[in-house]
Amino acid sequence: MSVNYSAGTPLNFERVQLDGSHVPFSGVMGLTDEVKIATARSGNVGGFIAGDLFVGNGIDGEIVRITDDGATVINPWVSLPGAGNGLMRGSLYVDRTGVFGGDLIAATTTGEVWRITSAGVPTRLAAVGVHLEGMIVVPPYPARFGPLAGKIIAGAEAQGVMYAFDATGASTTYNLGGFAIEDIDLVMPDENFFGVNYGTSRLLGVGRDDWRSIVGDVLLTTETVAAGVSGLARIYWDGANLSAQLLPLGPTSAPVGQWEHTTFAGAGIVEIP
Repeated sequence: MSVNYSAGTPLNFERVQLDGSHVPFSGVMGLTDEVKIATARSGNVGGFIAGDLFVGNGIDGEIVRITDDGATVINPWVSLPGAGNGLMRGSLYVDRTGVFGGDLIAATTTGEVWRITSAGVPTRLAAVGVHLEGMIVVPPYPARFGPLAGKIIAGAEAQGVMYAFDATGASTTYNLGGFAIEDIDLVMPDENFFGVNYGTSRLLGVGRDDWRSIVGDVLLTTETVAAGVSGLARIYWDGANLSAQLLPLGPTSAPVGQWEHTTFAGAGIVEIP
């Protein structure tokens, strides 16, 4: 996980071990602003090495690549052509579906969307002029996901809408009841959920068993959370309309104040059964 917002000192990354202790992952320091991580998973069809991670460094249009063991840092690995591209503030994702060739997808704070190959070659797909945050590629199953199937989706928090981009870069916006999207994830089978509760220095989690009824759904996270509310919702396609269905907060749940980055992972720590 990334730590020490916003200056990135004395280091940017730590590993959280099974017993909940945390140790340095890499000697990288000084990456500024919101440093959110995209990781290549096994089976990537685009040639990325499983475990390699990608982050922004707080400089316009720049992406850093760090090897799976934290030993090799390429900073920057990619500098997007031109100026005013924006920061990679929570909007990097390695395509798992193959629809976008297994490429790294980057959406920026100025509303640009890029595909980047494993060789570091960028191609701009779109530019919509609003801050995009939280982003995934939806699996290509229309019966499950309706018009989002096979699309890149990203939140436009300030506008209260979600953008969907096809492989040509054409976009459509959806208003999911004004849900202000901070992050987007796929609910993965047999993986735990982890989320940063900003301002408390706490990593919150939900064990894998609690997700079994909605495995495969798209999960939305909102940043500002009212007391007694989870701040989490799933996207539901009923065959005609998309909606965001809020998930209930259990009576013994830890309180959430402000979600930042969230993710699903096969990892587990002692606080999560």
